[in-house]
Amino acid sequence: MNHFCQQASRLASDKLERRLSLNESLRLNIHCLICSSCRHYTAALRLLHVTLRKTHEAEPPQKLPAATRQQIIRQCKEQPE
Repeated sequence: MNHFCQQASRLASDKLERRLSLNESLRLNIHCLICSSCRHYTAALRLLHVTLRKTHEAEPPQKLPAATRQQIIRQCKEQPE
């Protein structure tokens, strides 16, 4: 990974947490126009971020019935280490 790709990956990550300056945004976008690896990395990072946010916003799972919990615990204890 060259210096420009390192900067682009850092900016792609920063973009998920804060608004990039105009200069930073231009550098990232221009680099992604010419570098397919960074373009794909940026898209994958954005997709992962959206997916994790949606997962976090989903309703928490319902409690497992006691019998199911006990069965899981019993099966875990039976598993060889």
